[in-house]
Parts: sequence; structure tokens; C-alpha cells
Amino acid sequence: SKEPWAELQKKKPLNPFCPALASVPPGLVQKVLHFLPLDKVHQAKQVSKLYRSAAHSAMTRGRWKPVRLVAEHFKRHAMPPSLALCRAAWDVDPIETLRLAPVAAQFLALVEPSLDGLERILKVCERKPSVRLVCFIITDWAKRIGTPITGQRGQPYRALVLRGLSRALRTWTDATVAVDYYFKWLQILGETPKLVEFTRNWEDSKASAFATALAAARARQRQRAHKCCIECSRSDRESKECLTTFPRGSSVKCGVCKKLNRKCSFVYN
Repeated sequence: SKEPWAELQKKKPLNPFCPALASVPPGLVQKVLHFLPLDKVHQAKQVSKLYRSAAHSAMTRGRWKPVRLVAEHFKRHAMPPSLALCRAAWDVDPIETLRLAPVAAQFLALVEPSLDGLERILKVCERKPSVRLVCFIITDWAKRIGTPITGQRGQPYRALVLRGLSRALRTWTDATVAVDYYFKWLQILGETPKLVEFTRNWEDSKASAFATALAAARARQRQRAHKCCIECSRSDRESKECLTTFPRGSSVKCGVCKKLNRKCSFVYN
């Protein structure tokens, strides 16, 4: 006879975030958890009591131990007492450790005491939602380690900053986000490197994607500045001509697009 529905439900894992994990012996699960992201380790606690024990062991005796200890100090709004502990947590998972830090710049000054660490810091910032906040943290970190990168005092370090920025952005997967950071750093540094030099030693596919995203971003900037149509914003010459051609207005093509017989955002937007 078939088991009652209620009994079948009891046998299901509490939170089957990974169905395959539910059939793996707990001893093996503990080994697997050593190599999963920390948020997945926390999710494993909800699968069953056995897996909760395996996850607890991974966080107290496994590779996640330094991150957990650092997190406990951060919860008490205190910096960890050991520099070695901070660096161990940073080595295990810099993204998670930086997320947990209440004073990120102060923590970074401990684990990355020179500008050589800029590349490593930027590599973990791709998923940070606020470009402005990340730039503020990094400039604050640079001041704390005695190598300011803004103003006149930052002049000697700008080449090093651009080199670190280039090496970090070439590892990112989202070219649009990389361009956002690129523009923000150009504002901070007050310099615009040649694109071919900035993307030197990049993979061809990533350099091409970055150049495409950069061109699109610059076109949007021109459009906002000149209030020309999207099509003309892709060219400096056409954007200037678009401003001086008539008729202009809603549902009417600009003179440039009409002359070139192409679509115009004044019509379809």
C-alpha cells in the first residue's frame, strides 16, 4: 500500500536547495561544504539535522573557520585581535569577508597594506551594487596606508592605479559594469588612457566587449549632453549636425537620419 501523503512529506528535506545533496552521506557532505560558497553552507543547515551538523563542522573546524571567527568579531563591532586571522579570512573568501566588515577601509588597510593590493580588492568588487561606494572605500583605504590616490598627492601613484584597474577589470564578466567603474575612476584620477593601452594583455573577446560597452556609454553621454537622437549620438560629427538640423520634435526624424534614410529615436521613442 502507498504511504500517506503526510508521511512522504516528512521524509522530504526541509529545504532541498540542491536535490543531489539530499542523497549524499553526511560525512561526504562535510567535505563538499569546504568548497562551496559560504551562503550555500548556511543553506545546507536547512536540509536536515545531519546536514546541519556537517555545515556546523565545516564552519568551526574547516576552511570557513577564519571567516566565521572574523564575522563574530564584526558582529560585536570590533576588529579581530589577530592580523593573521584577518589575512586567513581574506585568503579564504575575500568577497564574503569584505561584505561582513563594518569598516571596510580599515579592514582592507590590515590585509592589503600597499597599493599592490588594489588589483585584488577590485577583483572582488564586481558584484558590489554601488560604484560610488566602492570608489569611496578604496580611496579611504589608500589614505589609510599612506598612499593617497586623489589630489596632487596622488599624482605619483596614478599609473599604478590604472595598471591595477586594468588587470582587475579584465577578469570581470560584465563589460557594462566594468565600463561604469572605468568612468568613475577616470573622474577620480583626472586622466584618460588610450583604450588600446588600457586593454593591452586582455583576451580579445573581453577587450572587444569592453570597447563596445565603452562606445555605447559614451554615446549615451553625448545624447544626454546634446539631446540629440540615439543614432546621431554615436558620432561626434553627427551629434553636432543633429542639433542644427530641422525640423525637430516628437514623431519627426532629425535631418541627419532623414538624409541617411535610417531609423531615428525621435520617432520610435
